[in-house]
Amino acid sequence: GQGRGQCQYNTPAASSVKNNAAKKAVVKKAAVKKNTIKKVQRRLNKIGYRCGKINGIMNAKTKNALRKFKKTKGLKANCIINTSTLKALRIS
Repeated sequence: GQGRGQCQYNTPAASSVKNNAAKKAVVKKAAVKKNTIKKVQRRLNKIGYRCGKINGIMNAKTKNALRKFKKTKGLKANCIINTSTLKALRIS
């Protein structure tokens, strides 16, 4: 269906980063994103969009719940977490 293949939460690949300080920054950024996914999962479950375990992993259940939520809010029905998504979910 439409929107498939767009399910991502972009982080530069650690292997493409040349120096250690930049690699550490990528790892730190990924940890924050995992935490954000947990917040999104927690909120989706709370408002009735069942996405399963709150584990910070963008799995199939989370992707489907996020697409359904975004569609009902008039947002592009994909599973990209961006500022508009967080605002619609009332996550700061």
